[in-house]
Amino acid sequence: MSNAPGSGRVPRTRFRRRPSPEAEAGLLDHAHKFKTWYCERDGYSRKVLIGCGRRSCPICRRRWYRFHFEPLLALVSGWSHPRFVTLTLVNISDAEFAAAGRDHVEFARRCFAKLRVRFRRLEGGFYAVEVTNRGKGKGFHLHLHVLYDGGYIVEDELRAAWAKITHGSFVVDIKDVYDARGAVNYLLKDLLKAPLIRPEDVEVFD
Repeated sequence: MSNAPGSGRVPRTRFRRRPSPEAEAGLLDHAHKFKTWYCERDGYSRKVLIGCGRRSCPICRRRWYRFHFEPLLALVSGWSHPRFVTLTLVNISDAEFAAAGRDHVEFARRCFAKLRVRFRRLEGGFYAVEVTNRGKGKGFHLHLHVLYDGGYIVEDELRAAWAKITHGSFVVDIKDVYDARGAVNYLLKDLLKAPLIRPEDVEVFD
């Protein structure tokens, strides 16, 4: 895939990012337990790490990445016209997200459902919701990564429709996909790291 500006391709250089500073500093603490499994025939034992299931857990997130990657890649590799869309929502304050974060995510899902009705060319695919909070009073930022098989959508038309549906969110992006593996990796890339949030956001994020 090309990294050249305006090439219309998802840049490979953005697929892997370092964990957030909070995760590297050990501020996102998650407890994991081990279970020991024994073979009934020969007594062989093996310790298995049990996931905690928390959305903010870097260990569980990497497991979810591995669980989804190959099945999605097998499907996307058979598509005729894979394309990648990014849809963003205007940031909301920390207080708003703490009070109604789940509602905000559901709002994004409903908006995307309306967009699929508006553009029938979104024939089928997968999407991931990413939530971040970089601090500095900017609040929570939510966006959707969409990998779909279907017809091309003019970006200006997509932007206008998304702004109308969301009542003011207009930042969108659409690209052709030339590398199925890279595109699936980009769709799931958020799971390869701890979430980009502040330590005080962990509870509401989970």
